[in-house]
Amino acid sequence: MVLYYLTHVRLMKHLLLTTIAAVVLVGCGHTSFKIGHPSPQSRAEILDLISKYSYFWDNRSAEKWADLFLDNATWSHYLDGVFAKSFGSRNERLSFANEKHKSFTELGIQTRHHQTNTLLKRNPDGSIRGDTIFSVIWQHAEESAPKLIHSGIYRDIFVKTPTGWKFKSREIHVDHK
Repeated sequence: MVLYYLTHVRLMKHLLLTTIAAVVLVGCGHTSFKIGHPSPQSRAEILDLISKYSYFWDNRSAEKWADLFLDNATWSHYLDGVFAKSFGSRNERLSFANEKHKSFTELGIQTRHHQTNTLLKRNPDGSIRGDTIFSVIWQHAEESAPKLIHSGIYRDIFVKTPTGWKFKSREIHVDHK
């Protein structure tokens, strides 16, 4: 009987300590989550914004694509680590998108942007920094299969606005020249 009682007390202590440890670990995870990582809702909204970038560009919706950015956001392009060009206003980005879309239409090119493996981290000012791996394929109307044209990393800063998350900056770091 005494042995049964001692075993039962040890088991109860073990369960209590395990429960306390689990609560502490979850609590710590929750605290670091608030400091260094976006909430699950913010993460989902940002991933949705990233997806819209691909869909709006590939569907040649220049206005909708331009609306994903703050009016004064920067969009910068780097080729193999070397700065190529940058746009710092909505009008510049919209003009660029319209020119590229017109060119793609004239050449019979369909683009497809694939973005994946996004890492997000909350900055002290509440903005979110993100790194997303991408590849871009093109397919001409007469080709039977698409071709990989670009690969690289998008480096982004996202900010929350009254209408949702937007790009404050997007750097396109293409792996090749």
